[in-house]
Order: sequence, then structure tokens, then C-alpha cells
Amino acid sequence: MRLRTSYRQILSISAPIMLGSAAQNVIALSDSVFLYHLSQEDFASIGFVGVFYPVVAAIGYGFSRGGRS
Repeated sequence: MRLRTSYRQILSISAPIMLGSAAQNVIALSDSVFLYHLSQEDFASIGFVGVFYPVVAAIGYGFSRGGRS
């Protein structure tokens, strides 16, 4: 059995993931800009949360794809 994939199929799968990642980066950037003016602790916290959210989302995505056999 031979699996045939095209660039269109790869792009249709990867485009929503790339757009979601870009949107998360824009949100983290805007949060950083606003929290920079409050305090140093608030600015540091958004750095942690900016990384924490994509990790949790990737784990959830992995479980959703792995559980579907």
C-alpha cells in the first residue's frame, strides 16, 4: 500500500496550526507590551504564561491525535 500525499494536503493540515501559533504570538506580544508598564513581576509572569499556554495546547493536541486510532 502506497501513501500519496500532495503539498496541498500538507498545507491544509499545517495552515491552521501555523495561524494558531501566530495568533498566540500576537496575544503574548500585546500582553507583554501592556504589562511592561505595570511592574517587573507582571512582565516576567507573561513570559512564563506565554510559553506555558502553547505547551498545554500541544499536549492536548497530542492526546487528541494519539487517542484517535
